[in-house]
Amino acid sequence: MKKGVLGGGVMMVIAIVWFFGGLSAGYIFYYPPISFVIGVVALAKSLVQGNYFGNKSYGI
Repeated sequence: MKKGVLGGGVMMVIAIVWFFGGLSAGYIFYYPPISFVIGVVALAKSLVQGNYFGNKSYGI
């Protein structure tokens, strides 16, 4: 969740590719929609906080 807007966007793209790749191969994976929702939450939280490229401070 602390990876910023970039991390949330990348997580959503990976989830979309994973879900539709599995769907085209005849499999339905259940984790990609969960990952997509987590990416949306991370993206929204990062936009509100202004954390665009990730939190660089460690230990927080």
